Amino acid sequence: MDILINSQKLGELLLKRLVVQFKRAFLHNDKNVCLPSTRFISHIVNQRLVHKILALEILTLPVEMPTDDSVEVAIAFLKECGVELTEVSSKGAGTIFEMLKNILQIRQTLVFRVRKDGFKDHQSVIESLELVEENDQFTHLLTLDEATDLEESERTFKNVRQVIELCHMFLNCCAEQRTYEKFYGLLAQRFCAINKIYVEPFEEIFKDTYQTTHTNRLPNVSKFFAHLLFTDAIGWDVLECIKLNEEDTTSSSHKFIKILFQELVEYTGLSQLNRKLKDEALLESLAGVFPKSIHPKKKMN
Repeated sequence: MDILINSQKLGELLLKRLVVQFKRAFLHNDKNVCLPSTRFISHIVNQRLVHKILALEILTLPVEMPTDDSVEVAIAFLKECGVELTEVSSKGAGTIFEMLKNILQIRQTLVFRVRKDGFKDHQSVIESLELVEENDQFTHLLTLDEATDLEESERTFKNVRQVIELCHMFLNCCAEQRTYEKFYGLLAQRFCAINKIYVEPFEEIFKDTYQTTHTNRLPNVSKFFAHLLFTDAIGWDVLECIKLNEEDTTSSSHKFIKILFQELVEYTGLSQLNRKLKDEALLESLAGVFPKSIHPKKKMN
């Protein structure tokens, strides 16, 4: 989902690619590309990941150069993000409606009926997709006329991909050793300390590893992540992915958790780890690790 991948660089790169795709399709009068591009952008507008200016510009362009296809694109876009535009820029949305009113004959009945009904069939943000706290969201300011350096965007994407691949390489090299080599944990810790760009990939890899790692790789992998947690190279809130219950806990994940905490005890001592786990800031993230009720079969041995 777009809101979940909105690290600032990836979110901006996605937006730039969508804008370029829309502009090319619009210039070539390619409605089949314009419609999905604008629909994607409309959902990004609804999630407030991009400033309203872009939405108003996208609407103005087909209205100022009206054809049957361009007006259809404008109407489809307005139906998808009309609620959000009306809330954040009622004047701008009103201007677009007035421009459409002067152009449309038959189709105006549909779009104005949608507006009159309060866009009831076209919600701004579906409640189940409100996944990120408002304070954690980032809104990009991007316009149609803004120069988009595609080569720079490609370099940005390539750099991000290389960071993710490097993080996977550290973990895979560690996992392939016959026994755990602390060198790999120290190396990953150092990279996280030098540049915070490595922190998020390692945190995501932790969550994915918990769900998918094969039993044979678990000892080294668990110790690798225990080192990153102990040194605070990654945040302890990654533990929120752990759910100790009958449905979500497998034999592999059970072993992963067991080795992870045994290693943390070795690093910190039992009393210090106990204090860490009682930190109020971590209570919500640890709710699945220490559930209030747990099936006897799922207790740690």
